[in-house]
Amino acid sequence: MRGFGGVVLLFAMGALALFAGLVPLWERIEWSIGGRDAVMVLEEPTIRPRGLVPGGYDVHFVEVKYLLADGSVVHVPQKRLDLATALRLADGARIPVRFLKKNPDRALMNDETLDNPYGWLAVGLALLATGAFANRLYRRERG
Repeated sequence: MRGFGGVVLLFAMGALALFAGLVPLWERIEWSIGGRDAVMVLEEPTIRPRGLVPGGYDVHFVEVKYLLADGSVVHVPQKRLDLATALRLADGARIPVRFLKKNPDRALMNDETLDNPYGWLAVGLALLATGAFANRLYRRERG
């Protein structure tokens, strides 16, 4: 990796790695600021949702509501759920979730976690620092 192309490649890889780290970092910030804890239940618990048959589609649309600790209710029509979760709700289960206030369709269920951005951020900063050092050496070599 010699010359100006190597320097540009280091900067490009560093920028891409930083971008790959900033996206999940933004999601973590968004969830920490706008996330709310609740319990998800079916909108009509006595009625089994239509179309919940094994071997069908991977995603089912179910009308659910989130029950918050303060007693308020957030209705979510047409929530996309996998078959196992939809069947658990149909059987009367109460599933703890963490959802976004501005978009209740986005919810973390069970033990789902967000991506860890810190590895990509460290790699991006290291590549940018290496690119800056390589650029300095390249300029010194060219006179």
